[in-house]
Order: sequence, then structure tokens, then C-alpha cells
Amino acid sequence: MLNDLLNEISIRRTRDYIIENYPEPFIIRELPNGEIEEQKVTFPKRILENVNYKLDSAYKGMYKEISDTITEKLKMAYYKILEYRREPLKTEEEKLTLGRMVAIGGIFRTILLKRLESSVDSFRKSISNHIRFLEKLKVYLKSGKLLTKKSYLKYLLNVYDELEDGDLRDVLDDFRIDEYRTDDLFKDIDIDISLLSGILEKVNRIKPEDDSKLNVLKEKLLDLSKGGQIVLFTYYADTLNYIYSEIMKDGRFSKLKIEAISSSGMTSKSPQERETIIKRFFEKGVDIILSTDVLSEGQNLQTAKFLINYDLHWNPTRMIQRAGRIDRIGSPYKEIYVYNFFPEDELEELLKLVEILQNKIIGIDEAVGLDQTILGEEIHPKVFGIIRRIKGKDEKVFTELEKDIFGGGEVFYQPLKDFLKNKGVEELEKIPNGVFSGLKKDKPSGIFFYYKFGDDFHFWYLYDLKSGTMLTRKTEILDFIKCKPDEIRIIPDFFERVYDANKYVLEDIERMYKEIELSHTQDSQLKELNRSKSTKFIKKMIDEIELQITDYLNEYPNDTSAEQVWEPIKTKLLSLPPTKKRLQELRKIWREYKKNNDWKRMTTELGGFLTEKGIFKKAVVEPFDLSKLKLIAMDFIS
Repeated sequence: MLNDLLNEISIRRTRDYIIENYPEPFIIRELPNGEIEEQKVTFPKRILENVNYKLDSAYKGMYKEISDTITEKLKMAYYKILEYRREPLKTEEEKLTLGRMVAIGGIFRTILLKRLESSVDSFRKSISNHIRFLEKLKVYLKSGKLLTKKSYLKYLLNVYDELEDGDLRDVLDDFRIDEYRTDDLFKDIDIDISLLSGILEKVNRIKPEDDSKLNVLKEKLLDLSKGGQIVLFTYYADTLNYIYSEIMKDGRFSKLKIEAISSSGMTSKSPQERETIIKRFFEKGVDIILSTDVLSEGQNLQTAKFLINYDLHWNPTRMIQRAGRIDRIGSPYKEIYVYNFFPEDELEELLKLVEILQNKIIGIDEAVGLDQTILGEEIHPKVFGIIRRIKGKDEKVFTELEKDIFGGGEVFYQPLKDFLKNKGVEELEKIPNGVFSGLKKDKPSGIFFYYKFGDDFHFWYLYDLKSGTMLTRKTEILDFIKCKPDEIRIIPDFFERVYDANKYVLEDIERMYKEIELSHTQDSQLKELNRSKSTKFIKKMIDEIELQITDYLNEYPNDTSAEQVWEPIKTKLLSLPPTKKRLQELRKIWREYKKNNDWKRMTTELGGFLTEKGIFKKAVVEPFDLSKLKLIAMDFIS
């Protein structure tokens, strides 16, 4: 929704678009004395470099043993607990539930592999936490209790956080232990505890000075710091806390000014503290910033010459966001360098293991359907090829990803604006609904549908005739349907297949719309937040949720439901009269968030608080009515 609005009023340009379409681009800037000058726009050249290390050495020769245990030996009893029922599964829902739990088990294995690559300490904490989880699980099962699905997903997606006794007490369902083969169930849970304890015991022996990946990083930082400022990113806060702690203990870094930024642990920084650090960095008062992705979007760090990615790129969007922090107009460097860490000898095996797990998860998703919260750790199939291309220093990957992520405005809104400028809105209004056309492309054959419901809901689909799958991302669809004004109209011989495809589209639109109905809220006014000390924490809450939603939208651009729920809540929070009792309740919600790091839960609790107080009135959107759904256009690609 926000991206669509921004595209209505502005076009976000990629660097390649500017270079190709504006031979001598410039911007207008105001000087301190008030005078105006033209500044030529230049972009630094991006150079990819590899930092190779040996993952097996980081784990003192135990990598193969650990990866085999994660992918092959663990019983994962909790994730298939229905298989331990004394009676066979009877209902279709039970079978679907079992499939979903097995998929969650695959996601957990994937998380462990990702954290294994990230750092020794990150992996160590995950293993330790899961052992404690399994031990507590046994206690609760024996007392006839079982974690609810929602609470387990919270644990899974925050598996690297501390898990305290109080976290489980209020999130338990009844569990009829007499219906299960408990001897087999507890035996398999004990096998996993034993396997993980064995790994933990060995990993605990690895000292920081034995960590080859950490040692390679230290040497690289010392070398690069001689040539300019450095920004390092890592995915996990546990990894960041670990490497920051060890670097600060090393006397060789004593003369370097180093800061670390994350949202949890010893490196946790408030939005205000982050701004202060960034300002000091911009003024050359900081030599090295180590950060998680809380810093990867929207921050200008153009004084840096070097960027380091400490873990593998499981999310290409983040890679582009990270590089964009130093790849800015006005960079003082002709060349900037992006260094990527790779486990040189183990990379292909690691990618293969993760890819196998992801294919199984995708297979289950296609068969039974998985919640979006479960798929939060899904890795797109194209990622494996992208990682290999980055390893091969293929710098074209930047351009392709930028076009995919940010190019929508250039390839859609700009041509539309040009059309309106030349033809006027009257020409568009003459085109009736339901028109169709066709074109020949060097692409798989497909059918494009554009439906509209009311004034606010626009649905794009492209049905792939070969695979029987649907594309819904507009940037991907645009590659199929865009053409020159004089393109020859070709209607293929598969017109009759439109009916089956259309049936699927209508079913999916109804499903999506009803999901929006459940969560939609409306409001319009925005007031400034009271800036007294007693209410500053409210701004911190707002900043944190906005950061999390931005990150979520970058990963799932088609799912705007979280943003739609949040906007009216934010509006009311900003204008809320801060009575003492209200502030007490809001502080309680904020403290709970800092314990569980569940931003969706905090959003729900804030909405509930405002509704309970009568401050926030929920308003449902117009109920779905198929007769009001309009087919705007179709296109046949052959």
C-alpha cells in the first residue's frame, strides 16, 4: 500500500536507469550561504570480493558430524507428535496438521544450518536453548499439557533468544497422554536431547581463539581499516554480540573506534542511539560499524568504502539494502568494495542441504498449505543460484536484483505517466473493462488477469500454462506483459484455457480479500506525539514496529495486511492523551515486547488496548461481493 502510494507521487530510480537515461544527471543543492548550485550525479563502481574461510576448521573438524546430526539423525518427535498416536489418524484435518508440523521441523533444521554458518556462538546458543525446550516439553507432556501452535511458532522464530520458565506457563493446551505411545515418544525426545547435548559439549570446547572464521574477520578488519571506514552486517544479533565482544578484547583494535548496533543483547541500541552513532560515523568519528539489518534500510553511510557481509545471503533483498548504505550519490570514492564471507570448502554441501530441506517444505506447502508465519523462514529457490553467482563475483547480480526489487516504478508508473502526458486521462477512460490482447514473448506461455474491487483493491495474476502456477508479484508480471506501443497483437490458440485459470484467480481473490476483512481497520488523522520524558517510550514502540514492518514488506511485498492493521493503531497512539494509567499499560506492553521480540504480538496487544479503552473503533471493510469484482483486462502471452 505504501509503495503503491509512493509510486503514485514519485518514481524510485535505480542507478542503472539513471545512467542509461540521463547522460549528464545532476541534482540541485542549497549551500550553507543560501546559494543554489548544480551537483553532478556520480555513482561509485561496486566491486565484489570474497573472504574465504573453512567452516570445518571453525568447528575443529566437527562440521560433517554436526550437519549429519541436524539433517539425518535427529528424531524431531515434537514435530510429528501425531505419529505417536495409538489410533491411526482419522480426519483429513489431522493429516494436514501432521504435514504442517513436519514442515515446521524442516524449518527448524534450516535455522540450525543457517546459524551453524553464521557463528559458533550463535549455533551454540540455539542448541542450548533447544535442549532446554525439549526438557521442559517432557515435563509438560507428562503433566498433560502441550504447547499451542501459536506459542510454538513464537519460540521457533525466536529460537536463539533466552527461553524462561514463565514463557511457557500461559501458552499450554490440554494433552491426552493416554492416547499416545508415550514410551516411544519420550524415547525419541531423549535421543534428540542426547544428540544435541553431545554436540553442545564439543562446541563448548571451541574457544574464540580457535574460531577460524572470527580470526579471518579480525585480519580483514585490520587490513581494510587502513584504507577507509567499514560497515559490517550479520543476520543474527547473537553473532553480532559475539564478534563485537571478541574484537573489543583484542588489543590490536584499541586505536580503532568501533560501534555495534542491534535490537537485542549487549549491542542493543535505541533509535536515538543509532542516530547518534550514524552521525559520528558520517563525521569520521567512528571507524567501523558492526550491525544487524536494523541498519540496512534508509541509513546513509556513504563515507564508508568497505562493506562486509559476515553470513551467507539467504535474502537477496537484504544484500541490496546493505550495499545501498554505502552506494550513494555523493560517495567520495570512485570504487566501493562489498566483501562476502564464504565457507570455501563446505559451501556447495551446505547449499545442497538447505535446498533439500526447502524443497520438502515447499512440497508440503503446496499439498496442505502453510501459514505465512511458518513460511517466514522460507528461502526462495533462486537464492541458491544468486549465492553461487556472488561467489563467482558476478557484479550483474546487483543490477538484476535492484530491478526486481525497486524497478516497479520505472517500468510501470513512468510509462503510464508518459502516456497520460501525451494522451490524457480521457483516452484511458474510453477503454472498456474486460478488454484483452496478446503478444509473442521469449517467455513461458501464460494468461494475465487484472481485477479490481472497489477503488482500493487491485489484483494482478499471471497464470503459467506450463507449470500451472500463479505469479502475483507485479515486478515479475511486468516482464511478461510489457511491450512497445507498436507491438503486434497476437491471440494464441489456447484461449479456451482462460476459464479454468480464471476460476482459480477468483477463488484466490476471495480468499485474500476475506483475510483483509479480518484485519482491516480505518482511520485518517495524524497528530504529533507529546515529547515529554514520560511518553518517549511510545515513539520507541512506533519506531520499532515501523522498522519491523518495513523489513517484512521487503521480504513479502504482496502481503500488506500488517501495514493496514498498523497504520490506524499508530495514528491513535500519536494522538492519545497520555494519562498515567494508560502509560502504565502501554509500558507493560513495551516491556513484554523486549522480552519476546514478537512485533506482531505487540501490534495486536496495542490494538486490543485501544479497542478496550473505547479509543479505537474497528471498522470492517465492505464485505466481499463477487458481483462487484470487475475484470479490467487480460493478456495472452505466447
